[in-house]
Amino acid sequence: MDVLRLTQELDKSKANLKDINEFLTNELKARALTTAALEHQRKELTQELADSKAAAEVRVGLGVRCFGFGGSRRGAREGIGNGALR
Repeated sequence: MDVLRLTQELDKSKANLKDINEFLTNELKARALTTAALEHQRKELTQELADSKAAAEVRVGLGVRCFGFGGSRRGAREGIGNGALR
């Protein structure tokens, strides 16, 4: 009788381990998909940030020239204009 009981417990343990393995496998797949989506979003946001930064640098550069701060020696000494940006 002990052998029958041990066999039943073993079968029950196997079934439980199979269920746990299936659950963990599904969790891993779900996390992999989430990670891939977040990585894609990170790449898009990084590119958007770089584009915004480049556009802002162009606007600042144009603004400096439009307001007459051409990076003169006086501007560089006094910390204004293009001289201050270097």
